[in-house]
Amino acid sequence: MVEHVTENHGVGGSIPSLGTTPSWKSNLDLAYALAVGADTALEATSNATLRANELIIAGANGTLSATNRAALALELRAIAAEISGLKDSRDARGNRLFMSNFSLQIPVAAGLAVTAAGTREEVFENVPTAGGPRDLAAIVTAAAAALEAPNATLRAAAIASSVAEVAAGAEHVAAMRGQQGARGARVDQFIERSETRKLHLGEERIALESTDVTEVIARLQAADLTLKAAQAGFSRASIRTHCSTSRAELATPPVRR
Repeated sequence: MVEHVTENHGVGGSIPSLGTTPSWKSNLDLAYALAVGADTALEATSNATLRANELIIAGANGTLSATNRAALALELRAIAAEISGLKDSRDARGNRLFMSNFSLQIPVAAGLAVTAAGTREEVFENVPTAGGPRDLAAIVTAAAAALEAPNATLRAAAIASSVAEVAAGAEHVAAMRGQQGARGARVDQFIERSETRKLHLGEERIALESTDVTEVIARLQAADLTLKAAQAGFSRASIRTHCSTSRAELATPPVRR
């Protein structure tokens, strides 16, 4: 996602824009690192959610023993803990990778900023279900509890509900991965533009550095002499024309009336 920057908030919602090429490069490096980190975390979340989906579907088998259901529930709780840890992932600076309530705006060009990662709310805490938005880790924890319900009738109903919610969680994470891929692609585009611009500037610098200054000065001096000669010639021609006109006027006899 790309935003047009109209105000620099610095701390909180955006990174200060220094307006120089080195700062753009540093910001692009940060955006790339955050985008890659978010994608890696979402890939792990996707794998964990898909495994949870397999486990709750297996648990829906009414022939499973209590021991088998307990083993499935144990793994589901471990997955829920893993998802909670991924939600709290940190970047290399020690900051949350998925920020709460806002996404970090990183300036990457004059008046433009990118969002490198989504928020923890949109990625992990707003999974759409029949009962309303739910936290992904809470969905998986509820699935574990459903498998351990002692009453067979209530257990079957809880497991059926968990099957639907875990599936919804898997679909949600897949959608979030798609959005993150789009963010990463946008960051890559800005990096490519920056590299292309740097290449062009390098070629121009090489061309300037390879210029023979002495030769250029000699050419400029020759052009200046040519211009001065042309101006002098024009001045002499103007004087001759003026003198000729004046003599002609003197030689013409006055008209008698």
